[in-house]
Amino acid sequence: MDKYPLLSKGLAVGIILLFVGTAIIPLSGQKIEKVSLPMSRGNTLYVGGSGPGNYSKIQDAVDNASSGDRIVVFSGFYQEHVYINKSLYFQGIDFPVVDGKKTGWVFRLEYESCTIEGFQIQNGSGIYVDSNHNIIKNNRFSPFAYSAIFIQGFIMVTDLLIQNNTISNCSYGIYNIRGNDLSWVNISYNRFSDISYNGIDICQTGHIVIFRNSFINVGEDGLFIYAWGGRDNVTGNVFSKCHIGLNVDAIDYYCNINHNSFENNDLGLFLSFNDRVADNFQKITIKENNFIQNARNSGYVSWYASPYVYQSNYWGQAMDHPKVIFGRWGYTFLHLRPSFRIDWHPAQEPYNIPGMR
Repeated sequence: MDKYPLLSKGLAVGIILLFVGTAIIPLSGQKIEKVSLPMSRGNTLYVGGSGPGNYSKIQDAVDNASSGDRIVVFSGFYQEHVYINKSLYFQGIDFPVVDGKKTGWVFRLEYESCTIEGFQIQNGSGIYVDSNHNIIKNNRFSPFAYSAIFIQGFIMVTDLLIQNNTISNCSYGIYNIRGNDLSWVNISYNRFSDISYNGIDICQTGHIVIFRNSFINVGEDGLFIYAWGGRDNVTGNVFSKCHIGLNVDAIDYYCNINHNSFENNDLGLFLSFNDRVADNFQKITIKENNFIQNARNSGYVSWYASPYVYQSNYWGQAMDHPKVIFGRWGYTFLHLRPSFRIDWHPAQEPYNIPGMR
């Protein structure tokens, strides 16, 4: 039997109060609510909100940060241009609005290994990318006079992830200037809508993955690829109400165009290929796609070779015979002549592609 019951109970209560007290000590630099954020290698700086020591401008936080730090931006309206010259993780809370005042780049990304996530970016020229190993994800872009994301590296930009963004009301969604190539780029789960010219306009010589994006109501090309070499995968995308859904202009190029849906476009898919190399057959595979209610489903021009292979696509209706795809083939514009490719075993019903209308 315990000789000192009151002492034991008092000690137990004291220990409990000690744990409770440490749990309710307020966190500095944050709003009242707790924010769940990815791990960071360095310190965390805060912009907006009500915490002591928070910055009022994003650029001020950048200027006082070190590479490896994280910058958390609370919901609000920030009218500024942000120049990024160190490796940083930008995390927007409840989509803070960063407004470029209709001039210049809203974010200018000139240092590698950065992430920009969770912002509403508007009224400027979006994000300018001039570095490698970067991530742009979970943002909203609208409206812009030019492009939401503009890529111009010194010779080449490599290792870039653009994922789960919503891009609308601009001239170009993603634009990559000619002569500055892309390699090892993943563009996935983005939505492009109400674009005046091209949803994505890229020039590349490396490996590009275009996966599960939607291109809706685009004035010219949903996706335009100018390729000089390289091996790409265009898979699981939806192209709807575009002038041309997917337009590829390539030299010595390999590409898998698989499991996409082309719906209600003026022209679903157009391919132009120039290759004098003998090993030029089956370089571009068009397999298990849906072509539904386009004014014209697919066409092509081939210089020196016809490397297109159509396999098991759905052509808007069940077919009990092979599907013939007409194009043109020749050595120069003056010598183009009619040509055709054949999909020997068309699909009898449309494929279930997420995002189909």
